Amino acid sequence: MFTAWLTECFKPSVETYCLGEEMPFNILLLIGNAPGYPRAPMEIQEINIIVMPAKMIFILQPID
Repeated sequence: MFTAWLTECFKPSVETYCLGEEMPFNILLLIGNAPGYPRAPMEIQEINIIVMPAKMIFILQPID
């Protein structure tokens, strides 16, 4: 389900935005460790995905 969302929703939306802003389309996506997410770093075309360690995402989202 995550891969489908990534390739069918996230990637096209971000790619359209980057083209509109004349920015290169190289994306780094940081994700938490929710059960539906992949467990290892992965790369899908121009998107690099890094999984944050358990209980570390709060550093990027301090206002939970």
